[in-house]
Amino acid sequence: MLDKKKYLEALQRNYSEVTFAHHEYFAYTKMWQDSPTIYPNEFLGLCSMALFNDMVAHLIKVLECGGKALTFWNIRSRNRKQINEILKKSGCDLSFLKHMSEKLRDIRNHTHFHIDRENVSSPKDVWKKANLKKSDIKKTIFLLLEIYGCLYKEQVSTSEPFLSYDGKDAPEIIRIVQKSAL
Repeated sequence: MLDKKKYLEALQRNYSEVTFAHHEYFAYTKMWQDSPTIYPNEFLGLCSMALFNDMVAHLIKVLECGGKALTFWNIRSRNRKQINEILKKSGCDLSFLKHMSEKLRDIRNHTHFHIDRENVSSPKDVWKKANLKKSDIKKTIFLLLEIYGCLYKEQVSTSEPFLSYDGKDAPEIIRIVQKSAL
């Protein structure tokens, strides 16, 4: 069992990880909102891939199950009632997060953080098999942000601990970069 100090540190760290994923989700989404022509071998293409990969990495961290990680599952063990209420209000249940945790674990183990022997020549197949949809990523980020935000405000502070970001600057940055490349 975690002592209170370690638990609160885990809550804050997990909330921070999800907040970063939330910011990256907005940046990534806004980056593509005007359907710009972006190639993978250009700076903006690399930025797009970096945003997506980092967003997924943050979700992998907070939904990891087992081992020594202090993640959602540890925090849930102390807050079952509150988390179940939030899930119910959102029209979701715990099975969705368990399923996402499994998908992300497979991505983590076979391509995202490890070069798997069986999938070394086909990392795209790992992603295809996981069938990780953008809508599920969004739902997971927003759900976890709601859960951690409520717990943080109840147990740590009513002040917002992080700056907000909505990605509204991304389309203009893309236009500027593309215009300067002409």
